[in-house]
Amino acid sequence: MANCNIRFMDNQKIVDGGYTVTNEDVTYPFSNALGQIRSRIFKSTGNTAWRLTLDLSFQDKITALCLFAPLGQTLGITREATIRIEADNVADWSSPELSVDLSLTSDDRLVHFLDPDATDSYRFWSLYIDDPANPDVISFAYIYMGDYTTTEFRNVAPKFSWTQIDKSRSSTSLNGTKYFDLRHKYDTLTGFKYSYIGSDDRQAIQDQIGCFMIINEFLEHKVLDLLQTYQLQKTK
Repeated sequence: MANCNIRFMDNQKIVDGGYTVTNEDVTYPFSNALGQIRSRIFKSTGNTAWRLTLDLSFQDKITALCLFAPLGQTLGITREATIRIEADNVADWSSPELSVDLSLTSDDRLVHFLDPDATDSYRFWSLYIDDPANPDVISFAYIYMGDYTTTEFRNVAPKFSWTQIDKSRSSTSLNGTKYFDLRHKYDTLTGFKYSYIGSDDRQAIQDQIGCFMIINEFLEHKVLDLLQTYQLQKTK
């Protein structure tokens, strides 16, 4: 039986009226990076001391941070940049209670997860980027700061199973020669519950998988085709 977990980011905490940004180019506003259109980007007015500050209004946790470039392009952030996620109960970033140094996951994204069991709750959270080696301005196409949920194989659905079937056979002749009858492997999934939803909702699920999930390609198709009830509930 295969072992595959799915990670959902389903609680964006950057909301209108709850954040401030410094050095924002109004031609490429920060709101661009909160939409689902990756060709609409955010740009700062420079490459140093850029900061996003969130006021959650109460003490809470942020356990996932994602930055994505436009499709097929690179982030407007170099690998030499100083990148930190910070948190405190006052919006004073001179010596925050939480400060975690980050680095790019690849040239087109930054994906970082904080352990929810080892992370305290704070009212104010901040992303700080200082990139003096950048020949251009700081820019990106999408940002996510919020929670994540990782399913375990046993809790995708009651009695759910995913098994690979291989009916290939081998035999040995009297003189010791081995013969093989190779057949195509195939996967069986049982214990699924599924629902029918509108095309717009299905596209929203597919967009989230494409943007955020670390997922096996085979299982991705099953998620999109079978639309498990559990997964639909998690993406609402």
